[in-house]
Amino acid sequence: MIKPGGIRARPSDQSLLDFYKNVKGMDEGIIGSLILSKLEVNYSYSVKIKAIYLAEYLVKKSTEYYKYFSLHAEKLMRFPEPEENEENYRKSLKGLLNIIGVASPELKN
Repeated sequence: MIKPGGIRARPSDQSLLDFYKNVKGMDEGIIGSLILSKLEVNYSYSVKIKAIYLAEYLVKKSTEYYKYFSLHAEKLMRFPEPEENEENYRKSLKGLLNIIGVASPELKN
């Protein structure tokens, strides 16, 4: 997911589509759990934001992932924020939570 020019926070549409094609048909609980594992640990902003983008893309493409991340929405709100770019992280997380229909009052603005 690193292209010439450096690291980009948001993976390209093609990268997201390729990821979706690769995991399609796999157990949503396992894939979802792996994505959540990148959020629950104190990883860097770039790791966490990519996990949010992946989750958001999967939620939009699949009702099974929508259900999975909806069930784990409360966890998403409790995971530690990265030490840098907190505002961008919160904004992206709120976007994901809005897509799955969850209000996010616990998140800071």
